[in-house]
Amino acid sequence: MQYDDIIFRDELIIFYKDKKYGVYKLSKEPKYKKTGIRKDNFLEITNEKNQQGWLDLATNTEYYN
Repeated sequence: MQYDDIIFRDELIIFYKDKKYGVYKLSKEPKYKKTGIRKDNFLEITNEKNQQGWLDLATNTEYYN
């Protein structure tokens, strides 16, 4: 699979393809419009519907505000 960009941030590998982000090993296809800061085991995310929330990196569970 080819990516438009690969970013190493806060000990995570974030990939970017077709204007969406994904987290390596947690997803094969990107699905987030935006990723933000990491706090412990949580990564700030914005999905395609502009819902903001957090991704639990340990369980791969999304929590929206």
